[in-house]
Amino acid sequence: MSAPLVATSLTLMLFIAAGCDSTKKRSACGETFTNEGEEVLASQQLAAVCRWHLPPKLAAGARVFVTSGCTACHSYRGIGTSNVGGSDLTSVGRSHGRRYFERFVRNPAAYGNDVMPPFRALGAARLRQLGLFLAASKGVG
Repeated sequence: MSAPLVATSLTLMLFIAAGCDSTKKRSACGETFTNEGEEVLASQQLAAVCRWHLPPKLAAGARVFVTSGCTACHSYRGIGTSNVGGSDLTSVGRSHGRRYFERFVRNPAAYGNDVMPPFRALGAARLRQLGLFLAASKGVG
C-alpha cells in the first residue's frame, strides 16, 4: 500500500473515531449523557430546570421529567410541548398528591388513560422523585 493511501486511510479512521465519541458528558445540573443528539435537547431542558431553583428533592424529579420523555407530550413552565394532546403540568399538583402521580405514571391505563404509555420501567425511586415533583407543582408565582 502506498504512503499517501495509508495516510489518507489513517486520517479517515481518526475522523470516524472522533465522531463516535462515547465519553460521558455532564449537563449543567449534573445529568450524564452519552448520545450527542440527546445531550443537545436534554441539556437545554435541564438548563431550564436549573433556572427554576428547586429544592434538591424536587430538582431530582424535574430531571426525571425532562429526561424520561414527559416533555414529548406535556409542557411545564414553558418547556416541552402540548401539540400532541398532552396537558400542561405546571399546576398539576393542585389536584393530586405524590402517591397518585407515582401510580398514575406507572400505569395510566389503570386510571382510564389509554393514550399515555406506562412508565413502570423508571423504577420505584425515579417514580417517587417524579411524583414528588408533580405533587409540588402548584403553578408559577
